[in-house]
Amino acid sequence: MLVGPAAHRSLLTRYLEAFDAGDMARAASFFAAEGEYLRNAALPGESGVQRYVGRRQILAAFERRGRRDTRHVLEVVLSDASRCLARGALVRPDRSGLFLVDVSFDREGRIDRYVAATVG
Repeated sequence: MLVGPAAHRSLLTRYLEAFDAGDMARAASFFAAEGEYLRNAALPGESGVQRYVGRRQILAAFERRGRRDTRHVLEVVLSDASRCLARGALVRPDRSGLFLVDVSFDREGRIDRYVAATVG
């Protein structure tokens, strides 16, 4: 895989497209085998920070979440060779919101660590 700013934006776009389409296996495949996914609580009954380590745990978390009528639209991506910060819009039928992510990539260009926060 390629690394660098253009590749990071492309990878994040493809990851979010798979996630939004409900193709959770494909979305999880963008993570390194021992990748880490952290996000603020977003589902009913959750609190604090949710942490999943390894592609299997990440896939299980994605499958529990399931497909929703939400679209993630990247607006700003700042990147260097192994890390990027991104901001985007959450587009939903009933409301909109914002998401922020801090993403680290491994040498093969897979997501090694993904920290997400959503507002709204």
